[in-house]
Amino acid sequence: MKLKMMYSVFVSLLLVIISGCSEPSSSDDYSNQLVLNAYLFAGKAIDSVYVQRTAQIMERYTEKAVAITGASVRISLMKASDPMTAETTYVLVADPLKQGRFSSPAVILPRRSYSIEVHAGGYPVVTGTTLVPDTFHIVTTLPATLLWDVQQPSIEVGWSPSSGYGDYVASITSTDVDPPFINDFRSKNRNPDDPKPQKTSFFFNIPQRNSVELPWLMFRYLGRHRISVSAVDENYYDFLRQSMAAEGGSLREIRDRLNGGIGVFASAAVATGPIYFSLIQ
Repeated sequence: MKLKMMYSVFVSLLLVIISGCSEPSSSDDYSNQLVLNAYLFAGKAIDSVYVQRTAQIMERYTEKAVAITGASVRISLMKASDPMTAETTYVLVADPLKQGRFSSPAVILPRRSYSIEVHAGGYPVVTGTTLVPDTFHIVTTLPATLLWDVQQPSIEVGWSPSSGYGDYVASITSTDVDPPFINDFRSKNRNPDDPKPQKTSFFFNIPQRNSVELPWLMFRYLGRHRISVSAVDENYYDFLRQSMAAEGGSLREIRDRLNGGIGVFASAAVATGPIYFSLIQ
């Protein structure tokens, strides 16, 4: 689960952008559509598929309120020799504890294509395809303890090459429950009434490279940290670039690679060998 933690932020971001927000919507362009958030991870079971609808005008958004529970969801492994023909089809099961979530114990294979088909009463059939990136691993090692110092060179992290990906995404996560802030100009000027910064920072848009330099200013907290790297498919790549630009804006700014609905059907491979260390000041 730790290797997948970075994706929960992207899932939440997509739900906010597409489905609505916690405050009533004032848009006159409301369209009741099916929203699909489906993520496949190489070497992992299918457990990150969410089916929802767009929120209605003046409706306060909650995940439970927009969840679609009666959907039929199928994911097919396509033949390697013929990516238009299904080799095996998996029927996903609804999660009784989390409405709108569907899963299957089927393990996702790297370097293979998958398709999805979602049927839900009152909505068009939603379909999409994804090519799962190849597995890879981090080759960099770091000391168990690092001193935070912006005068020192950035941390460089390298990894073996993947294939079939659209982009690499590196993340730095503070893993302590309640870590202290780094004592710098950001913490000194911070309004104590403001929400705390996210415990995960991302660095992406680095295709065709097998390393990245992580600036010290990406860190906001002291204590235990984890550095992870993922290879994401073209669907995820488009989503990441456009969702960041569209945050708080309109859905028209996001390019969907789905037929019949909106959202994302994407895949990724999370590098083995994540780096753990403690940051001191």
